[in-house]
Amino acid sequence: MARIIKALSGLLRALFDRVNHCGILLRLRGGDKMSKMLTLREVSESLGLHINTIRNYVKQRKLRAVMFGRVWRVSEKEVVRVRRQGVEK
Repeated sequence: MARIIKALSGLLRALFDRVNHCGILLRLRGGDKMSKMLTLREVSESLGLHINTIRNYVKQRKLRAVMFGRVWRVSEKEVVRVRRQGVEK
């Protein structure tokens, strides 16, 4: 029984990841809220920073991002956090 549940859980996770990739929505851990995912260009326009600055923040882990295929995505909540608190130095 445990193996079946584990297998189904893996299938559902893979299916959900596929939907996230296409729908650009991500279910955050620990909650039922959906958060819109933005491209780095959208984040740069929103924060008024150059896209290379945003890329550097992601690379330095100052800005949390997830890679879908070849494209980095940042949650709207993360953009709001950075707008309020700024990036960690």
